[in-house]
Amino acid sequence: MSEETYPDVSVMFRKWKTCEDVIAIFPYVPHKDCSHPSEILVDAYSESEGYGGADFEYVMKNTVPACEEIYREMKVYLETNYILEIIEEVDETRMKSIHS
Repeated sequence: MSEETYPDVSVMFRKWKTCEDVIAIFPYVPHKDCSHPSEILVDAYSESEGYGGADFEYVMKNTVPACEEIYREMKVYLETNYILEIIEEVDETRMKSIHS
């Protein structure tokens, strides 16, 4: 049996200001269905919506960092597919190079 390898990916766990829902955003993974060139669309995951794209700036303005107690179950789920690097801030230079 061969060992599966999983991609290393940076993730931010954020909680919406208006509710307790959590969103995981992958700031360095451009979303494939980018129909709005003025937006930075990144891959994201939420329990209610599943996998999809998210407007990075919108998410950052409307969420706060989630504490581990809140995102623990989501983290465990995502770790079945990824090796996660949990980050609090993005590297602006890296963001510009990936999303330009």
